[in-house]
Amino acid sequence: MLTSHRLAEVLARVLGLPPETVRQHLRNLQAPDDRRLISAKGRGRGAAAMTPLDAARLLLAAVGADFVKDSVAALDAFGDLQPIGRRDPSGATALVSQLAALLTRLASELDEEPAGGRVSNLGLSLMSVASVDPAGYPRVAILRWGRTGSGAVSFATAGWDQPVISVADYAARMEHAGLIRERHVTRSAMERIARAL
Repeated sequence: MLTSHRLAEVLARVLGLPPETVRQHLRNLQAPDDRRLISAKGRGRGAAAMTPLDAARLLLAAVGADFVKDSVAALDAFGDLQPIGRRDPSGATALVSQLAALLTRLASELDEEPAGGRVSNLGLSLMSVASVDPAGYPRVAILRWGRTGSGAVSFATAGWDQPVISVADYAARMEHAGLIRERHVTRSAMERIARAL
């Protein structure tokens, strides 16, 4: 069973972040309010087992936040992004849900090597504009999976209607912005997170 503290340790090691930073992101997402974003109950043997959705939420918060105090804002900003051209008001296709599904799929493929070789070219890219008014600019994400580089979905905030294949596409559309932030999670990192689940 993977507990929240163990998940934080795995993400810190995999992403190369200080363990205390990822633990603080975890605490921010577990904050006791009516909007708890990561499973939390008990301690030790009574601790909640982490789900792929918990891992996806913590991953988006840790990767998307500029400062540790921004965990929830980063998860809200990136986690709710919808596939471009396929808006779903139910949220089932939101980036955080798709990332959790991909971690689940990847974990099962690591257990049983699929016919045709292993998954390659897996990754996550998050793109945003650095601004004092971040809500004034759209955020974009690309989730990649599949064999031999096939399979990628672009996600974006409402109003963004063209797929994005790279930060160059995003920057071209944000030409008046200034500083563009881009963060990537490698295939190897995703595999190690999935393996821990």
